[in-house]
Amino acid sequence: MDKTEACVLLDCSAKNLATCAKRIRDGKLVAFPTETVYGLGANALDAEAAVSIFDAKKRPRTDPLIVHVTCVQDMEPLVTLTARQRCIVGHLASKFWPGPLTLIVKASELIPSEITAGTGFVGVRVPNHKTALAFLAECGVPIAAPSANLFNHVSPTLAAHVYEDFKHADVAVIDDGCSTLGIESTVLKVEDDKLGFLRLGSLPKQEIEDFVRSVDEISDLKVEYVQRRKSEHEKVEAPGQFVKHYSPYVKTYLISSNEADKSITRAELASAVIIDFGDKYAHLSSSVLKRVSLSDSGDLKEAMFKLYYCLRVAESVEGAKVILVVNLLDCERDGSRADSKYFDAVYDKVYRAASGEYMSLALIN
Repeated sequence: MDKTEACVLLDCSAKNLATCAKRIRDGKLVAFPTETVYGLGANALDAEAAVSIFDAKKRPRTDPLIVHVTCVQDMEPLVTLTARQRCIVGHLASKFWPGPLTLIVKASELIPSEITAGTGFVGVRVPNHKTALAFLAECGVPIAAPSANLFNHVSPTLAAHVYEDFKHADVAVIDDGCSTLGIESTVLKVEDDKLGFLRLGSLPKQEIEDFVRSVDEISDLKVEYVQRRKSEHEKVEAPGQFVKHYSPYVKTYLISSNEADKSITRAELASAVIIDFGDKYAHLSSSVLKRVSLSDSGDLKEAMFKLYYCLRVAESVEGAKVILVVNLLDCERDGSRADSKYFDAVYDKVYRAASGEYMSLALIN
């Protein structure tokens, strides 16, 4: 690879999967597609390779990595489970794997502490993606893989997004088109007596809760949502918990209906990009640099699929000084969206993209 432009895009041919699998076994980095987003992968059994992920992403060592395997049997040597946890994991895996569910459990001695951020717990999942599973099988080792973007930047749903972030890094990227879900996996911590949602993701919380209540052996489990707004200096057991995350390079705000919040002027609006939903701000199209839509019809599954793509489009608009993202809570209050099981996860990602900051349009409307 050329030193000044080391990243390379490869199609997902059998030959390229074999070449990339050798890179993984040699301790190098490979970005690969999954149904959620593209992941930046390294051998999960190799501490030095794991460290190279943190270095490439400029990711703090307090933010752990998720390990990808081909099946629940491949998970077994990587974790330490009680009999009760084994029962719970078995039921969840039989229902939701392959799929966008990451299970947090105690790591075995095979997992380097770098991957767990020193917590002793590891997240494991089986991706529901043909190319990802073929690549994992070709590698023959579990792969640690966070999203394939620079830390805090918007997660990639296209190989081109990965290239934008790592064009000068020694990374091979397996290109298999667009991710089909659009946001990360749901992260669930498994304990003997409860399940804790550590990250909302593309598998709806309600679907998991309904399944748990339907299975007699695990129906007594308490189900909790762990609201974590931690700083980058604190160790966490799952990724995606910092307040600022999935953020564009252009300053981003949630649009607020509260006049007490900071307001944008008409002059400032002229250098803004609006990310809309359900045409709520269509009337401002001629007042901004660009308006992009998560879903013209107000479909939250479509919004989930398009969110990261729209954030990347918005930050690339020439002259953009601010990105204003529709506040889905306001859409909920005014009845402009149908109730959806995807609402909580999409709102969580938008909130973190804006670092929890709001901007009022009170002077505009």
